[in-house]
Amino acid sequence: MPDPSIGKIELVLQGNNYGAQFLLTKNTGVPDQATDVTATADEKLYLTDQTTAQKQLTVINTAPVPCGAGTGSSFDISLCRSDSAGAVELDTLQAGQMYDALFSVSAINCAQTPCAPDGSGTLQVVLVKNNGTIVVLDQVPVDLRPLQNWMTVYSFRSGGITPLNHVTLPLNGWTSIPGNATTLNVLVHGCCTDQADVTESVLPSYFKRLYWSGQQMIMAQNNAHTVGISWYGDVSTLNWSDDEFSALENGVPMANFLSDQADAGMKIRIFAHSLGNLVVNSALTRGQYEANHALSKHAVTSFVMNDAAIPAEAFDQQYNAQDLSALLVAHATVADGYLPADAVWAAQWLDMQTLNPAALAQWSLTTQSTNYVTQPPPLYQTRWSQMRPAGGVPDAALPNSTPQRGSWLGYFASNIGQIGSITNTFNGGDGILSSLTPGVWLWAQDYTKPNTLGNVNLGVVSAFVPDNEISQYWATLTHLDGSQELLWGSPCSSASTCKHSNILRQWGELAYWFPSVSNATGQQSLSTIPSLDFGSYAPFSLIPSSTHSYMRLQPYYAVYPAWQKVHGAMK
Repeated sequence: MPDPSIGKIELVLQGNNYGAQFLLTKNTGVPDQATDVTATADEKLYLTDQTTAQKQLTVINTAPVPCGAGTGSSFDISLCRSDSAGAVELDTLQAGQMYDALFSVSAINCAQTPCAPDGSGTLQVVLVKNNGTIVVLDQVPVDLRPLQNWMTVYSFRSGGITPLNHVTLPLNGWTSIPGNATTLNVLVHGCCTDQADVTESVLPSYFKRLYWSGQQMIMAQNNAHTVGISWYGDVSTLNWSDDEFSALENGVPMANFLSDQADAGMKIRIFAHSLGNLVVNSALTRGQYEANHALSKHAVTSFVMNDAAIPAEAFDQQYNAQDLSALLVAHATVADGYLPADAVWAAQWLDMQTLNPAALAQWSLTTQSTNYVTQPPPLYQTRWSQMRPAGGVPDAALPNSTPQRGSWLGYFASNIGQIGSITNTFNGGDGILSSLTPGVWLWAQDYTKPNTLGNVNLGVVSAFVPDNEISQYWATLTHLDGSQELLWGSPCSSASTCKHSNILRQWGELAYWFPSVSNATGQQSLSTIPSLDFGSYAPFSLIPSSTHSYMRLQPYYAVYPAWQKVHGAMK
């Protein structure tokens, strides 16, 4: 320990390609007299232990101040900020004593824009002598970069509801996937989140919390890298059906992305929240098409679903009594002819053929028009009783064949076993998904389907305008006029030129017509997928988002055990 009379001791950050301002304070979880063994065991308590974390926050939440002998503040009691030279004076050091400090870069000034990928530098403890000379007492190498240089973000957003088909370049300002990466963590956000929130809040939070849990996230950790996916999940706040349709369509660019990474030899681990799980599951159904390489090469080793906004029945081959919602079953029966299956539609069809020729003529005029692009066209009397092919719904089907599309039942059941593992993490008290409140998701299933008023921006009250032989919404649905063929190249206007009308019709039926009759996947355990109950980590709150996005919004110490379980499942 140098004699303090000959100068002062400072902590200095030296960067090769940048300058930086930083903050420094004592880690309250590690006693000053601690040994290396004790320090190693306790140094993360400020993150994981409630008492220690709250004590640490009393310091971190104060305004940073200059520190040093002339200021009356020091790093062991204050939150210190570096001076204009990029240094913090360590004026309270005692000989023979070890200190555990928390260091955070608050701003990086790069020599070039964007910042150079190389963030290497050194963190030095120096003696600044009274005569101005500097002696380096100790130093460690560091690698400090903006988050944009640690992870990649791909955006499937096109500016409209139709996503981009095949994205091969990252979002502007974000680094590319390193060529020597071997493992990818893929993070997918949920509903109602714009791109700014995705890149500035959601993805950074997931990145940090997974990293703190022990997940390998960066190249220094066995060539792991992390990619965030931004998709158009904020289409409409008043029409849930639009967001569901967007999520199903976004499965196409997601599948292309997964296959690209499989071709590059990557092993892929996925974490998705809320409606983002619909994007991923939709991608996994594309095994005959864009996801072929991802699935045939077994590239996806794990997929963790958190509070998935997907009907539980989608993962069942047969309806499971424990999954069914009495409210949704009643609604589907009254408004959608669920029970007895299609009886109401068969009766109306008979009426159209015998007593209501005008309605029959209307149906024929619509479905037989030269501008009607869907093949095969729907049958008025066959909805819930449609039977899908064993291999899934093809993009195109033979004209005038029997429609083989249908409800949510079993739509994602074939995804189970297609990849290494799927884990369902759920919260029974989720205020968005809950069947007890009931939550926003359940009401959306109830009131927006069939989505008869969606085309006039009144989807939220569609339940008050039924589908019947007068409205005949089943004939047209929404976004099925050929415009969505843009997803694969360009819009089309005839059945012969629309090569994906069958799968688009399937997505339209799910998003705009068929309500769920079961509770949400993220609200309960599933019999077909290993499930982890995260209810004890979510707060009791009257604010629905607090109980739905708790993995990101709760203090880390409150959800640390949950993130540990996610880390264990992402293998």
